[in-house]
Amino acid sequence: MAIARVTTHQSADHWLVLATASLASFVVTMNSTAVITALPQIKTDLDLSHLTEQWVINIYILVAAVLVAVMGRLSDLFGKMNVFILGLVTFGAGSLAIIAAQDVVTLMFGRICQGIGAAALVTASAALVSIATPKPQLAFALGIWSGLFAFGLGIGPLVGGILTDTFNWRAVFVVDVILLLIAAALCLRIARHHLVSEVCRKCEHVDYLGGILLIVGLAPLVYGLSAGHKIGWTSGPMLVLLVASLGGLATFAFRERRAVEPLVHFHFFRRPRYLAATSGCFIDGPVAVGVLYFFNLFSQSLGGLELTAFLAGAAMIPYTGTSFVLSILLPRWLGKSSLRWPIVLGMLSMALGFWLLSFTTAQSTYHDLWWKLVFVGVGMGLTYPLLRLVGSRALPDEHCGQGSGVITMFYYVGVSVGIAVGASLLAELRRNEVDTVVRSLEHAPEHASSLVWKLAHGAPSVIKATLAKFRPDDVARIEHTLHTTDASAFASVMVLFMILALIGAGLCFWLIRPGPDEAAEAGAS
Repeated sequence: MAIARVTTHQSADHWLVLATASLASFVVTMNSTAVITALPQIKTDLDLSHLTEQWVINIYILVAAVLVAVMGRLSDLFGKMNVFILGLVTFGAGSLAIIAAQDVVTLMFGRICQGIGAAALVTASAALVSIATPKPQLAFALGIWSGLFAFGLGIGPLVGGILTDTFNWRAVFVVDVILLLIAAALCLRIARHHLVSEVCRKCEHVDYLGGILLIVGLAPLVYGLSAGHKIGWTSGPMLVLLVASLGGLATFAFRERRAVEPLVHFHFFRRPRYLAATSGCFIDGPVAVGVLYFFNLFSQSLGGLELTAFLAGAAMIPYTGTSFVLSILLPRWLGKSSLRWPIVLGMLSMALGFWLLSFTTAQSTYHDLWWKLVFVGVGMGLTYPLLRLVGSRALPDEHCGQGSGVITMFYYVGVSVGIAVGASLLAELRRNEVDTVVRSLEHAPEHASSLVWKLAHGAPSVIKATLAKFRPDDVARIEHTLHTTDASAFASVMVLFMILALIGAGLCFWLIRPGPDEAAEAGAS
């Protein structure tokens, strides 16, 4: 395999490359969290069921999770700038499809395109900064890139709320297109002035089959976790999904152990600190995006805080702002020290925050909530950047790129699994409450039990049509139950996240063990 020899442009024009790469990564991360704020209006406008609603997020995350490792290989084979442009085009095409969407099929197609584009942009943008920036300024440039990446995650809920309330949810994706067009114009200038010069690798193997097998293994698992309340946790279809998932993941593991250039080097996991980084980020995934997802749904629901989209996004600032500031500062402050205790304390801070949030009710005020979200933000700010630093320390330099990609993949998969499990918990609690009320009715319609699922999980139009089959007095009781279950269901999800954070604290305490090799790694970082 011929290794690329890369030359870089040494003038101040490398800042143009940095601006372009940072803008693209900002669009990806801002969109990821802005969509969560807009989701209740998307659900109402396109009449989505609860199951479909969560797949607006999950289909995007799953595609990005699998392809983030593949895109790293493609950027070596075909060039970082070419993969970057591919990301701009596919993410932009997905945004346009969603803007025009009048049904769930078009919406999901757009989200798949955005997932492909996100994987390409996140992978290629960091690589472009690395090859175009002179070494003396590289650390500063990567700091700016990662800072804007984190800033997009933090500002996304607020931007999504403002755009949704001021215009409508489609405006979120219009802004994506505008920013991507600016990035594309900057790309033309970069290409015209040859600011990025690279020699692509020859005879490089790309493990396409591994990527396909990973999708085959993960998709049935996440769908089963999402739809278990609908198809039955012990039913035949659930068994088929479980067998398909286990078969796909087992085949993926078998393939990766024999692939010339695998997506995942399994021997990395023999290193305790790398295992801590991957498992910790797998737990951070549902915590980071899950708290945004579920808090947003509760804060905008009729049985919750009944906030507008803007206020729901603004309410998350204590979480997003704290995690953003700490994720920028802590790697510099703690980069040469042992990271065991900061990470463990971060997990415990998140657990405390979720425990406090589990006492939230529909009568809670912002004064009751903001300081609880700060605990979660502190935990995320401590764990996510420091876990990635632990993972990079644990591997030799020649494997850091791929190792980082695998950590990112675990983070994305954790997001999908966490949202699926949390949403299933919400669905089960909601169905049980509605079922209890329907069974207690004196004048319930025939086959009322078959209507429970539609009431608990159906799209708004389905719920409205189903309620029409009950007596007016009974409709009031059912609607009241649908509203009041939101607070208890939200509390249960917060307890679930608290347990996950405690598990993460225990794993990191056990795996990030102090020793002479840690001191050597810290000194070399």
